Amino acid sequence: MAIAKVEDGQIASWDEYDVGWDVSHDLPNHGSHHANIARFLLGQQVTVVVAGGMGPPMVNMLEKMGIDVWLQASGDARECVAAVVAATKQEAEGR
Repeated sequence: MAIAKVEDGQIASWDEYDVGWDVSHDLPNHGSHHANIARFLLGQQVTVVVAGGMGPPMVNMLEKMGIDVWLQASGDARECVAAVVAATKQEAEGR
């Protein structure tokens, strides 16, 4: 899991966390897995999630939390975040 802080359309900082969600995803109490993710994202003040994929329940939860979700990312994570930042900037400028 990486948290990028974006300022003025650029990645200002990049922090990586070993969260173990790949392991907790397969444990019996799946609801606590989603709750752990929600707590982490809220604690980090995340406003956008960029991911290769996730299930509809997770997307729904994040959107209810006010977090924008961008899916189908692939390749280098920093490049994916930079592409989302550029696309968001273009949307804001009405292009």
